[in-house]
Amino acid sequence: MAIARGKLALGVAVTAAAVSALTLSASAAAAQPSGRWGTVVPGCEQGCERAFSVSLPDNGRLEGLRAKDADGFPVSYLAYWSGPMLRASTQVRDVRQGWTYEWVDAAACGPDGEAQRCSVSFGTGAHSGAVASVRVGPRDGIVVTDTVLGSAPNTGVADLNGDGRPDAAIKESTYEPSYADGPQYWQTFVQRDGKFTRTGCTAPSMEAQPVPAAPVSGECPR
Repeated sequence: MAIARGKLALGVAVTAAAVSALTLSASAAAAQPSGRWGTVVPGCEQGCERAFSVSLPDNGRLEGLRAKDADGFPVSYLAYWSGPMLRASTQVRDVRQGWTYEWVDAAACGPDGEAQRCSVSFGTGAHSGAVASVRVGPRDGIVVTDTVLGSAPNTGVADLNGDGRPDAAIKESTYEPSYADGPQYWQTFVQRDGKFTRTGCTAPSMEAQPVPAAPVSGECPR
């Protein structure tokens, strides 16, 4: 299973990918459907920063790219490439709340039939973290099938249950008495058929806890 990461750490078999600047063509382009080919990621005409690049079969790769919009706010894109050619790109929205995630961070991918199934982590809002389940392939391009959101910025993406497909871990606060002063805990989610299912939680603690390396099954505070 291919894994790449940005600023947050995952403790299991994670290979760090250097964060580098990605300068793309300055000519404008429309969003590329998977059946068309392009050389520029829409939104990156003035350049984007590459948070990660995950190698995929058949000379493909999935990249997480960061930029700023016209008002200076962070925006992020996923781009699916075949060799030097762009097959698809998208911004990722929370499937329940509808907002766009601002800060792409890391990804892990594994086989899903003729395509690849990836878990992609993000920072969003004032201090939240999120993970998206994404199907990537030459037929459909990039398809977001589920998302999970946590109230704390820490996230993890890895195959937690050994089935070869990436899962998710997100951090939560108990908010007792407040976000800043409340104990925090991890939730883990396994991915099945493009959907995340929560397995359980770690015990809330004021101490730092490592990212889970396997599904946890403790009772969840909420």
